[in-house]
Amino acid sequence: NPGPASAQRVAVKISITTLFIVLLVYIFIVSVVMSSPNMETISQVSYTCERTACICGPDPPSAAYSPVCSDSNFGKLMLPTITQKTSMQCNSATGACTFIPEDMPTIVDLQCEASECIQANATQSSGASAPSPAARGGSWLVLLLGAIVAISFGLLHYTMVSRQSKMARIEFNRKYVSNGNKRDQEPNDAGRSQEGTSRSAAGRRSHASSVDMGDIPPSDDDALDDDEFHESDGLARNTGIGGGLGQVSVASPLSVPSSGSNSSDNEAEARGAESAATTYTLRAERLGYSVPTSDWPWQKHKVKTILQEVSFSATSGDVVALMGSSGAGKTTLLDILAARQKSGAISGDITLGGASVLEDAARYRALVGYVAQEDTLLPNLTVRQTLLYAARLKLPNAFSSRTIRLIIEELMAAMGITRCANTIIGDGANSRGLSGGEKRRVSIAVELVANPRILFLDEPTSGLDASSALKVMEAVSLLAHTSPLAKHAPNYFTFKPIIIASIHQPSTAIFSRFTTLVLMSRGLAIYAGPRAEALDTLAKALGRELKCDNPAEGLLLIDDSVSDSAREELADAAAVLNERPNHSRSATDVSSGERLLTDVQALKRFYASPYEQLALLTRRSHASLMGSYYLIAAHGLVTVFMGGLMCILYSAEPLSLPGALNRAGSITFLLLVQSFISLSALEQLMMERKLFITERENGFYTTMPYLLSKLVVDVIPLRVVPAVVVGAIIYFPMGLRTDEGSYFLWFLTIIALFTVCISLCVLCIGVLTPNFGTAALISAVAILWNFVFGGLLVQADTIPAVLQPFRKASPFYAAFEALLVNELDGQMCTFAPTDAAGRPSDTVIPLFCVQYLYNLGLHPDRFINDLLILVCESVLFIFIAYLLLRRADRKSV
Repeated sequence: NPGPASAQRVAVKISITTLFIVLLVYIFIVSVVMSSPNMETISQVSYTCERTACICGPDPPSAAYSPVCSDSNFGKLMLPTITQKTSMQCNSATGACTFIPEDMPTIVDLQCEASECIQANATQSSGASAPSPAARGGSWLVLLLGAIVAISFGLLHYTMVSRQSKMARIEFNRKYVSNGNKRDQEPNDAGRSQEGTSRSAAGRRSHASSVDMGDIPPSDDDALDDDEFHESDGLARNTGIGGGLGQVSVASPLSVPSSGSNSSDNEAEARGAESAATTYTLRAERLGYSVPTSDWPWQKHKVKTILQEVSFSATSGDVVALMGSSGAGKTTLLDILAARQKSGAISGDITLGGASVLEDAARYRALVGYVAQEDTLLPNLTVRQTLLYAARLKLPNAFSSRTIRLIIEELMAAMGITRCANTIIGDGANSRGLSGGEKRRVSIAVELVANPRILFLDEPTSGLDASSALKVMEAVSLLAHTSPLAKHAPNYFTFKPIIIASIHQPSTAIFSRFTTLVLMSRGLAIYAGPRAEALDTLAKALGRELKCDNPAEGLLLIDDSVSDSAREELADAAAVLNERPNHSRSATDVSSGERLLTDVQALKRFYASPYEQLALLTRRSHASLMGSYYLIAAHGLVTVFMGGLMCILYSAEPLSLPGALNRAGSITFLLLVQSFISLSALEQLMMERKLFITERENGFYTTMPYLLSKLVVDVIPLRVVPAVVVGAIIYFPMGLRTDEGSYFLWFLTIIALFTVCISLCVLCIGVLTPNFGTAALISAVAILWNFVFGGLLVQADTIPAVLQPFRKASPFYAAFEALLVNELDGQMCTFAPTDAAGRPSDTVIPLFCVQYLYNLGLHPDRFINDLLILVCESVLFIFIAYLLLRRADRKSV
């Protein structure tokens, strides 16, 4: 049973999909209906005369016609002043003409019987000041062709990358999957292979009925289709599955070449087996760390020493405790050992298998897992979903969906979190979920699924009760010695990592789980060696007896009782004991360490391609977004409310001065609302940033797939779609122009471009700032600053020259000008003067709506430029966001 939570998510997905399809159909139908030929527009003929002389014609014979031109003020005073360039637009079907002199800001409607130009060569067909609908249609065509070309290149690149990924899967199976493949391919074992295959099928049926996959979305389950991994399969390898699932058998979903193994296959397999079986030693030699006490350049020479001459070693399978009082340097030492970015100066060396890791931190970080003291889990995902996406990002893509499911189930069983597999993580405030101990175990499982050689834990028991803390350390110590996942790929899953945990004051039961102890005191390691010998060694060195019920408490008391000189002597003795003889590195050590780092670099081609990373990150962000029911509901309610309000407030606006001003006000209001709606993206960004930095540094994906996933999941559905929906809702009730379908499409396109531009601007601010409050404040100020130069509050042409660059760069002004030009340019408006009481006059003066545009400082000939500004600024913000995300580190979190 999927449960109410799953049903609610499905309902939300169906509603959003239906709304999107209805919107597309609506826009298509409206565009087709409005794009029908307009005969009045086709019949229009325009003339232009560079110089003009206007006189009244003969007076009509009958006195019924009044007033006559020769007796009117128009004929006596105005016509003689018309001497410059004039335009006349006539309809050949109706005979109606519009006379447009440049000498005065008005137009005159005429019934044209005859017209004559004094100079024939001064007559020419006039063009509109703004791009015509045909020209705008050409712009649409250019955009469409550009999109087609970009999609074509994208598909070509995707095809090439997919072929490379397929070949990498085959190579991975040859190198890392062994023990039984060749036996299954022997002719004498054909019957046994068939029997095993039958048992595997039965096991699969048993597993399908016994394992409850809960609320994993169907799209997630089918993301890696089994057929994709069996295209080149020969005989399937039977693998027994134990652990928390019971004893079943499944056919391996890893593709195995049907051809017989050759020498290169044997070498690859041997290389993988050797890498899995090798034991590695992590060694810190005279490690020191210092930071400047001030950021001012002239005070850089003043430094504070955090670590001094720290030396110790640990071997695969060891569980190391970094103990010490608060401020002893435990977390700093842990960060340096994990090669996390630090701003200070590091001295000494760190080696793994004899190879220096400080000189090759990028490859080394791919070998380690780091569980921070603060969890970086997404609160809206369930435990199973969290591990599912972690596995698909961190494991080679040769593993099928079925294998990944089994790996997740066994990890959950090993960490003791199977019973809460379908529980959301929760944030402890808005949504209740896991307990602190369960979250810590999920965080450890997320790192273990990446198959780390070294696992670092920062205060794994902090904030937990005694029972939860003991369960966490029991699970960790067990995984340091056993490999529950080795059956899936014995040459890949080593799962005997070095585990190093900083811990403050462990209980006796927890302390006994460690094999090695590094005791820190004021930046010095006063003991580094076997945990069982620590108390006796220090007691002998200090010349006194140390007896406590809890050995960990006795060791911590030394820090308060020992003198500075004794502390330094203990540190020197510990450093000497942990140094290698003559400080020399054996050729074997260097070879094993370098080979390990080389293999890690070579393994990258087996992992998800950029397109697969984008798909996985998009699905994970989508699943997380679907858990934010209130956010989605708020966006829907705001869209409906704002659309309804604007339909009532600006209903059926006429083409008059009040109507033009109301159009300008409504457009400005719409743009401002969409800008502030974009602030809701900050919360999700802040939630994901720590996780992004951790996963990006460990090489699980690159920056661009993550940024594109934000566009696909956040910007388009939560920003662009609601903006387009509001635009489609208000367009016709407001009485906006319907003479051409292209005007409606341009209206929606401009709103969408503006929404993308302002959303990306907010995204850049969110990446640059450390917390939500600061990001929201700076984003609001940036929005209002651009709004001031948006064209309505201040007439554009009156802005001082020193501030004109802000007006030109304002997305508000570009969108405001483009939308009003799209609406008013080429239309006929009226002007009715009002008296002192505000009553409109009976005299209505017709004029071109473009005059209102000029009065606002808007220019129709800048329509295409405004669109280009919105597009270019959107691309620029994407580039800036990419650079900021690439440079983001933990100091900015």
